[in-house]
Amino acid sequence: MSFRAVIVENPARISLRRDQLIVQTDREHSLPVEDLNALLLEDRRSTVTTAALSRLGQSGCAVFVCDEKH
Repeated sequence: MSFRAVIVENPARISLRRDQLIVQTDREHSLPVEDLNALLLEDRRSTVTTAALSRLGQSGCAVFVCDEKH
């Protein structure tokens, strides 16, 4: 059951590894895809792999892309 909303405020590389969403900024963060309810990307310099987008869609996670003004 998904319960977590994640906001990425800084440029990041977002990818998928072993059914974990990997968010790389100055550090690497790992989140189970099945826990994610929503992903909000606030920086348009972020990169998301198609594998990550596909898996997020399959799990029913909403992905929002916006700028700092929303």
